Amino acid sequence: MSKALLDYYVKHAISTARNLSIEVRTHNKAPINPKNGGHFQMLPVYETETYSLLKKTQEICGTTVTCVNTPPEFVDAYWKRFEIDGQPSSELTVTDQNYCRTRYFVCKELMHHYLQDTDSATTSNTALRTLIVNLVKGSSGMMENASSIVDNAAYYGALEYLLPNDTMPLAQKLFSDFSEKEGADKAYAIIAYKLRIPLSLVEYRFANDAEFNF
Repeated sequence: MSKALLDYYVKHAISTARNLSIEVRTHNKAPINPKNGGHFQMLPVYETETYSLLKKTQEICGTTVTCVNTPPEFVDAYWKRFEIDGQPSSELTVTDQNYCRTRYFVCKELMHHYLQDTDSATTSNTALRTLIVNLVKGSSGMMENASSIVDNAAYYGALEYLLPNDTMPLAQKLFSDFSEKEGADKAYAIIAYKLRIPLSLVEYRFANDAEFNF
């Protein structure tokens, strides 16, 4: 698999997530391009009290989310698509019980709905084993097949949805303000808490902002 193919899927995932975040915020009458701290808030992923990414996906395809109270052996979450009487349906299972990480995993797995195609689908036990091995290997295995590439792209899509490009200027301003008072480490933690996303994702998003600017 070429790097060009990976770059294509990543850009596609980011663009798709960007549009989805705008659609969800517009439905909830939340500001696009937020300008002040009062508008700096988490985007709904699977929360039931508001319009969310899950509800948007359910409008297209019957989708359920299940949180399992067992520790993961290989992966933290997975998405499965199938048909019932010719109608597409999907199931998403998450094994992580931490709220912020669960939001990330649900978001990432929902991205597969928007990135799916027949070439990247995992349709056999052999392909499933290969995908799991590549996921366990991390980035070193991500270039080995289409399924792994799409999974990597879904990660970028989730980051864009959870912290959209149009929100980054405000996030950077708030980070600067918090850093002066609390230090950089605490500032990252405050941003992560406000958006209810894992700290590591915030740090990656800030360090690699150029990858999302196009």
